[in-house]
Amino acid sequence: MLIAKNVPQCLKELRQWVCWKTIMRDRPTKMPLQETGLPASSTDPKTWTTFEHAAERADKFDGIGFVFGPERTFFGIDLDGCRDPETGRVAEWAREIILLFNSYAEVSPSYTGVKIFCRGRLPFDSGKKVAVAAERISADKEPAIEVYDHGRYFAVTGITLRGMPNDCIDGTEGMKHVANVYFKPTEKPVT
Repeated sequence: MLIAKNVPQCLKELRQWVCWKTIMRDRPTKMPLQETGLPASSTDPKTWTTFEHAAERADKFDGIGFVFGPERTFFGIDLDGCRDPETGRVAEWAREIILLFNSYAEVSPSYTGVKIFCRGRLPFDSGKKVAVAAERISADKEPAIEVYDHGRYFAVTGITLRGMPNDCIDGTEGMKHVANVYFKPTEKPVT
């Protein structure tokens, strides 16, 4: 499902979009595809398209996604296993992160997670993923946090969280906090 009107304009104006379909590998995987149906790559801008083209063809795929490009001007936070798909209740650990960033946030395609889109770049050279020791709300997903600012894409639904902005806010300071709390730097805190 895609509610195109809810997607922030700052993301729509970038030529960093792909389509996707779920395929089975060792588990269900969201395979990025070009609007033509050929494979897309989250590291090859020649395989990306505009928001308009992806959205026009969304019904031929399982959805569309935004690619975090090499410029590293946007980053995404994927909060897995934090939302009850029946009630919409969000786990307290995730709610705290969502409110900390106060940026565009939407429900994931599985309805069991939340994705946050921010301006800025991560304080790491590559994306990261960490399990969260917290209440399990979703039967099919363990609580976890993933963060990326290049070389990956996030499936986009446009199913917004009530009360959150419809724009991508600078998340640099919030990311420093999340990095220090969840990603446990080995030498010193991120500053």
